[in-house]
Amino acid sequence: MYVHPEFRQSLMEQRAELLRASGRPRAHADSEPTAPLLIRLCRSTDDPALDALAALEGRATPSGRLVIAEVAGSIVAAVPLDGGAAIADPFVRTAHLLPLLAQRAAQVRQHEGPRRRLSLRRLTQTG
Repeated sequence: MYVHPEFRQSLMEQRAELLRASGRPRAHADSEPTAPLLIRLCRSTDDPALDALAALEGRATPSGRLVIAEVAGSIVAAVPLDGGAAIADPFVRTAHLLPLLAQRAAQVRQHEGPRRRLSLRRLTQTG
């Protein structure tokens, strides 16, 4: 899995700030088991898992595209690209994932913004 260097640096800075704010000493890398984390855009095959996640919170599934956090193969949190409220599994620790998802959603919005403007510009020039 490739992670953009600026995104990786931002994640490390956020993690360091969280550790400083908590006042807890840093754990050694091998002292806690870690599960693989995948942050990605949702796919249509994710709909049943997203519906179940929203049901756990007693809310409707957000509409539109979502950035999701998948831990050990299970979707545990999601943030809408349009900036709506996040959904997260209340039985899994996800508070540390929500800022990462929000940051990734902002990156995707920023990346997609110029493309849309370019497309609209082309449409107005040809029409």
